[in-house]
Amino acid sequence: MNRSRILHSMFYDMQKQTHKTFFSEDAAAVVSPGIPVWLYPKKDFGEDTFRLFFCSLIAEMKIESIIAPKNAALICAEVMTAVYGGECREKEMIAYYLNDETRGGFSRSVKVDGFLCPVEPKDAELVIGWLKLFYAEVFNTELPSGKTLTNDKLNGHMPPPPVNPSGLFVWWNERPVAMGMLYDGDITARLNLIYTPREYRRRGYGAAVVNALSELAVKSGRTPMLYTYADNIAANALYQSLGFKEAGRLTEILLHRG
Repeated sequence: MNRSRILHSMFYDMQKQTHKTFFSEDAAAVVSPGIPVWLYPKKDFGEDTFRLFFCSLIAEMKIESIIAPKNAALICAEVMTAVYGGECREKEMIAYYLNDETRGGFSRSVKVDGFLCPVEPKDAELVIGWLKLFYAEVFNTELPSGKTLTNDKLNGHMPPPPVNPSGLFVWWNERPVAMGMLYDGDITARLNLIYTPREYRRRGYGAAVVNALSELAVKSGRTPMLYTYADNIAANALYQSLGFKEAGRLTEILLHRG
């Protein structure tokens, strides 16, 4: 599977997890509470028609953060500052996938005590705390209300039988020590929310979670993929050491007011 098809399938698999999808002749957008709007323009999109498409989104909803290929992202930044004022700041993101050469056997053996298992309701309070820490450390923000889990909602995030594994998992070594999430799509399976609390770091738990989730994805016939910020040196080094290859780069635009 080539890189352009990986990026294309990543985007369209995300539609399963969103509340709204918008289309035009030149672009598509997926919108879900608590995360940036993802925009996917056609390769040779027209700048004017894309600008009109984004303006139509702005007219329908408040948008202060987006993720898109850089040329499209800069158009969005121009529109956002014109409509809202303030300034837009950009961050580069890297999309990774586990390539065909390493799918059958990962490039680095991960030997860590413990095992991967689904999150159970009794762990809800612990996982909610970890989600808050994840958002504070990675995004410097509070956990979006749309992503807040409660004990009664946790079951909806637990994996079904492992034909199409999806949901929240923890690495268990006498107790939960790290977590990760897997979203299944038609072609790709996206790893997300990979987090190890500070007291358990530098023991290989994060690598163990990524490796185990990737194995689940491969066994279900999907290509493991994930996103991370280009300036996150530790995360990039980890994913590359586990056999992940770069599929492409995107730009996140964040609006800052006064």
